[in-house]
Amino acid sequence: MCSVARRMDENGLFTLLGLCVGLVASNQDFMLKGFNFTKFSGVWYEIAFTSMMDVYDSPHKVEKMGGMVVKIEGDLLALTITYYNGSHCVLEKVTASQGEFPEKFKVITAAGNKDVVIVDTDYKTYTIMDITFLVSGVVQKAMKLYTRKLYRNEEVLKKFHKVALEHGYSMSDIQQPKDDW
Repeated sequence: MCSVARRMDENGLFTLLGLCVGLVASNQDFMLKGFNFTKFSGVWYEIAFTSMMDVYDSPHKVEKMGGMVVKIEGDLLALTITYYNGSHCVLEKVTASQGEFPEKFKVITAAGNKDVVIVDTDYKTYTIMDITFLVSGVVQKAMKLYTRKLYRNEEVLKKFHKVALEHGYSMSDIQQPKDDW
């Protein structure tokens, strides 16, 4: 795990959302009702993700674990994200504004905007996110699973597999970042 993410947890500063990659849910059945921003705030660790291809149309590669902190600032979510970009850890601060419904967000980044939908969460253990974004004019889709703890939770992973399959991904598309802490 990036040392930045470890420090975030130790300081209690970061909440992991994992808005780096995801898929917008196309079916209203997948959307949450009565989304609670306060309960959602906190630290989240990325433990699984899925995409049909990475942003360079190359085969999947195992990534290092990342994370994010979410805070409420006015009518925006302030996100501090850490991830591995292939050569080093990156720490990025971005904002997210609410979309057409409570669990949808528009994340504004230097690399481009991302639409994120919180597909499922229990606020205490896990959250599953779908994100869409453009790369060279082509829509890319992915889904991420975040948990509050650094360990893998088999029950939550099974739930993620089920949701990913419902969204058109295959089991071979699902990846788990490398535990490197």
